[in-house]
Amino acid sequence: MTLRPGPVPAGERRRSHLRLALATGIPFAVLWGAWFALAGTLAPGPSGLGIIAVAAVVAGVFFGRAMSLLLGGLQLRGERRTLGTEITGRAGVASATIPVGVPAAEVLRHGAGAAAALPRAELTSVDPEAGILALRVVMSWRSRGERIEITATPRFRSATDVTITSRSAIPWTPVDYGVNARNVERLAVWARNL
Repeated sequence: MTLRPGPVPAGERRRSHLRLALATGIPFAVLWGAWFALAGTLAPGPSGLGIIAVAAVVAGVFFGRAMSLLLGGLQLRGERRTLGTEITGRAGVASATIPVGVPAAEVLRHGAGAAAALPRAELTSVDPEAGILALRVVMSWRSRGERIEITATPRFRSATDVTITSRSAIPWTPVDYGVNARNVERLAVWARNL
């Protein structure tokens, strides 16, 4: 299965850049302002602290904007490689629903195969009543790990909708460089080959 690269919606791109700018700019402004205030480079008093506060906000805005362009560009590049008509996602989460021609119980029996489809993945639980497989991908130099849930929803006796959702292990991860979308893509191939 080959997924065609699809465009990332403009609204999602703006939200992603804003999240990145805030997540990097605010801590930078606080640290920068604290450093200058503690270093005592300006005259003490309210006017000196006011100057430091304004300079910290300006520095935070510029730093946040630069980091959102850099990290946001890397995130967009990673998403464009994998996001297609079947996979939807944003930084930290990707999902897809794949129709397969096997019963839901058969999908659950192949849980170890799902873990084998991803490098560094392990099967953590199988819930046959809810029709859910849970996988965990351990941390690597590219990601902080992912939690993957595969839900098998029966449509007919021999047809099942398999919903695959991959999330970063740390919920507030602003950039995943397309790792979650690649996980979903690999598991979609696994599901289609059942």
